[in-house]
Amino acid sequence: MTSPNPPVTPTVSVRPEIHTAILQLAPTDLDGMRKEIAARDLPVASFGPVFAKIAAQSPAHAATFSAAYVRNLPTAETIADFFSKVAVAAPADRRTIVVANRENENGVGVVHAIGTMPDAQAQVLMQDFVVEDNKSVNQKAITNLAEWFGGAGQALLAANFPLPQAVAVHDGFFDDIGNFFKSAASAIGNAVVTVGRALGKAVGDIATGITHIVGAIAAWTVDQVKNLVHSLLHLGQSIAQIVSSAIKATYDALKKTLEGILALGRSIGEVLESIADFAVDVVTSTLRALRDIGQQIESFCRWLVGKTISIVEKFMQALLKAGEKIADILAAAVRFGAALISDSVKSLIALGQTVGAVLVAAITHPGDITQAVVTALQGLGHTVATLLDSVKAQGLQFVHAVTVSIAKIGTEFAQLADYVVTAAADVAKEIVSAVINAGRSIGDLIFHLAESAVASVRKIVQAAFDLGQSVLPVIRGLAAVTGNLLVASVKAIFDAGKSLAEFINAAVASTVDLAESLIVAAVQAGEAVANVFATALQQGIQVLQRALSAVFKHLGPVGAALDWLVDQAQNVATIAWKAVVDTLDTAGNGINQILDWAKAKSDQALGLVVAALNGAGNVLAHIIDWVKTAGDAAIKLVGAALFRAGQTVNDILVWVEKDALGSLQTFVNALLSAGAKVADLLIWATARTLQIAKDVVTELLASGTSMAELVADTLAHPGDATRNLMAAFGEIGKTLKDIVESAIIQPAEDAAKKAFDTLKDLGKSALDVLKAAAEIGASALGVVFTLVLEWFPGSYRPLNATESAAGTEIFAQSVPLSQVRIAVMSIPVDVIEWLEQEFTGQPGRAFTTMTLINFPSWENLKTDTVVHELTHVWQNVQVGPIYMVEALEAQFSKAGYNYGYSTTGLGPINGEGAQQALINANGNFNSFNREQQAMIIQHYWVRRYGPANEQAEYQEWQPYANVVQGALVATATS
Repeated sequence: MTSPNPPVTPTVSVRPEIHTAILQLAPTDLDGMRKEIAARDLPVASFGPVFAKIAAQSPAHAATFSAAYVRNLPTAETIADFFSKVAVAAPADRRTIVVANRENENGVGVVHAIGTMPDAQAQVLMQDFVVEDNKSVNQKAITNLAEWFGGAGQALLAANFPLPQAVAVHDGFFDDIGNFFKSAASAIGNAVVTVGRALGKAVGDIATGITHIVGAIAAWTVDQVKNLVHSLLHLGQSIAQIVSSAIKATYDALKKTLEGILALGRSIGEVLESIADFAVDVVTSTLRALRDIGQQIESFCRWLVGKTISIVEKFMQALLKAGEKIADILAAAVRFGAALISDSVKSLIALGQTVGAVLVAAITHPGDITQAVVTALQGLGHTVATLLDSVKAQGLQFVHAVTVSIAKIGTEFAQLADYVVTAAADVAKEIVSAVINAGRSIGDLIFHLAESAVASVRKIVQAAFDLGQSVLPVIRGLAAVTGNLLVASVKAIFDAGKSLAEFINAAVASTVDLAESLIVAAVQAGEAVANVFATALQQGIQVLQRALSAVFKHLGPVGAALDWLVDQAQNVATIAWKAVVDTLDTAGNGINQILDWAKAKSDQALGLVVAALNGAGNVLAHIIDWVKTAGDAAIKLVGAALFRAGQTVNDILVWVEKDALGSLQTFVNALLSAGAKVADLLIWATARTLQIAKDVVTELLASGTSMAELVADTLAHPGDATRNLMAAFGEIGKTLKDIVESAIIQPAEDAAKKAFDTLKDLGKSALDVLKAAAEIGASALGVVFTLVLEWFPGSYRPLNATESAAGTEIFAQSVPLSQVRIAVMSIPVDVIEWLEQEFTGQPGRAFTTMTLINFPSWENLKTDTVVHELTHVWQNVQVGPIYMVEALEAQFSKAGYNYGYSTTGLGPINGEGAQQALINANGNFNSFNREQQAMIIQHYWVRRYGPANEQAEYQEWQPYANVVQGALVATATS
């Protein structure tokens, strides 16, 4: 039997000590060491003894161990705690640990730890971190510093505004450093200062440190650089210091730094301001770098506005050294105003650029900057001669370009004109060409020539023609030229072979004033006035008018010219004379001289001139003033000519009244002979004083016009014309009979009434007017009496409805019922007595006339009484006003009103008892007197239409009613 196996004793695996484990690994196995460290909880306090044991056997293992340990530290605080202990370790160990961490990609952590330490410890660690044994600067340390400053800057920016995500962070403690940056901006600010001071201490000064840092950012993104710049600014560095440090690094670093500055929101102006006091080479490098990162030269010039000339000059020099062309510099400066372009030009010249070089650069630049540069040069005291001389050797095209700018500026034409005087022919021609191309004219040159340089006018004019200019633009260019220079210019035009016809046509195509000046200059240059007029006439009447206007306005009335006008055909002369008088100074003696000449010439000439003067307008007063001393013959001629020329009676006589009242009747006679209307003369006169009205009426009557015509003409016009006319009649001895007769002749009753109202206003009594009418005849008396009745106070009304119905029943259409008026008033006793005495020899009483029925105011008017009175109206229609005389006779005759009716009972009311008398008359209405006739018709209406108790059989009255109804009908249809 086999014996059982003996029991197995379990083996226990014993973990070697940390230093042993580390030493068993390769000296560069960072990851293996991190695992060993992670497997053990090795506090920071125990790191030193372990490190010493490892270092004693293998410094290389110790160095890697320190890096692995730091990489495993969980927080930024533990890293800071760790390196605070390293800072007080033995120098050799301290340096080993710092360098090992730097070389094993823990440099950012080292820098972060430095930022948390007091300055003394921070500076010790920074020295080991950055500076090699040979005193050189470790580039990896610089890169770590740059990265840390960038992270710090990002944190500081994040405290105020959001930024894009920063560069990805590392593992382990780097994550915590990122969190620290995000949450502790104020602490980071302090850390930045600490790290900055430590770096400065390590490399000599902060500027040197920054130079090293920015030298490490060439491959960074703009956002990374922006964060770094912000951190450096927080460190207390200015833009100028940062740029200066960047310049000392590399050109690529400078560009990257500038990009970061601008990305941070700092303006190009701040950058330029920061380098303003630097040397030209520094400014040059900065401007070149800015240009390379996309900044334009315009942004540099914008900043230069308002800067001192020394700064402008420095920047101009830097731009030139940076390879910018003069033309581009000037073009950029032009955009920012005259002051900057002036300073820029001044600086360029101070830097050794010639005026010619500056001008050529401006001219050859595709932009339109020549004028601005020329203006600047002129403002700096350079004369036209200096400018033109400076480019003349470069070619005539440059002379042309500079001259165009000078001409457009327009302030130095005098200098330009002086230059032309002594310039060679080809240069002078180029200058003239440039002036024209600038939109100016040769006149701008000629105007500024001195009187002594008249000989140069021909050079300028000839050059214009050689350039292909026609006469018209050449003479238009002479608008501002006057005196001898203008005469010389016109003569030069003729000397260049241009004809008088070409010249005149071009002149009249210009403005009126210029055309006149040119034509006068042509005469002064030796062309005869008659030749000028004849040539102008060949071109047309309008051209002649312009020539006439020029000569007569500027040279005065010339006898030869006037004689030439008189010799022309009528249609030409009329238009020409109008052109002459249009130009005369109406406030002076020009018109009087023309009229004197015309009067002396002939009546025909005087009439022609007066018509022309009138056509010119606003000269009527001068003509009237002149003619009042010229005699009656001239007055008649002038008055007739003015009227035929279109002046109204009122126009002419108003001025006669004002200036030549003594010649009024002569003018009236002249106007009548010329066809003026009597009414126009009369109405004008009756609106003036009585003396004027008297004179005109006398002349009108003497011409054969009747008083009735004069009355008719005045009655048609409002105002006091009729009153003044009748007053004038009285002044010249016309009787009241003459006046009344002229009024009665008027065709309308309203017109005659207006005439009698006027007599009443003049103080004539009703009796005076009636007596005057009686002298004319009975028919006139009837008309006048009817109208005169309206003088007296009272009221007038038409027939009422009852009265009108009764009138229609009895008279049908034989009485104009619509014209009948009923008046209740008192007629003056003297009128009634005179009428009764005149026609009956008996004292008078009130009665009815024509279509006006008069009743005393106390009578109660009855319808049958109205019918009685309407019968008298019917009588007036049949025989006229004579019926009134016959009625008056009937009233006072023995038979009176009774045609045979009973005097008692109903006899007076409805004619009862008169049947046999009516039968005996056998329908002969005329066998009864006028009042009996009226009573017959009155009783007929009562018997047929009156009140019931008064109505009765009416067949004996009917034949007489038939007469009344049918008489006017028969007359109206005949």
